[in-house]
Amino acid sequence: MSFLKRYPRLSSIIVGFTLGLIVAIANGYYANATISEYKTLVKEREKRYEELLEKSHIEITSLQKTNETLKQHIKTRKVTKPDGTVVEETDTDTDRNTVTETEIRKTIEIEYERKLRIETEKYNAEINTLIHRKLRVGFGMNTNLNYYGHGAYNIWNNISLGGGMSSDGTVMLDIGISL
Repeated sequence: MSFLKRYPRLSSIIVGFTLGLIVAIANGYYANATISEYKTLVKEREKRYEELLEKSHIEITSLQKTNETLKQHIKTRKVTKPDGTVVEETDTDTDRNTVTETEIRKTIEIEYERKLRIETEKYNAEINTLIHRKLRVGFGMNTNLNYYGHGAYNIWNNISLGGGMSSDGTVMLDIGISL
């Protein structure tokens, strides 16, 4: 305690540095946790995307085969050969009219795009909540051994507007940037 009384400014700087170091370490830990959350979300979204893409391709292929089967015209006819034998011949005629197939494909693609857009919006919303933390509050002590409170709010991307007040009545305003 005698050191604090003997060297108040130096002890205030040491206390302030220590508090700042604690906040910086805590912020680093929090940032790493946020990054790991982000990576987990990215892996989950990529997995969902791949599953949705694979499901869509399987469904498209299945519908193409069904459509091809529906478009087939099977004709059976009896053919008499010159030697007098009668043979049944079957002709499978596939109609290459792709109007129905195109409509089905378009419907599936529209549904796929809608689901993908919904998933993308969910993903962006979750990432924005992780990245854009807007309000910051802090408390500290200055070199005159006066306590102060400070708050800052992100107003646009990384630009913040802040203010505070110390115990001796000094009012503070600031504009900052987050790096």
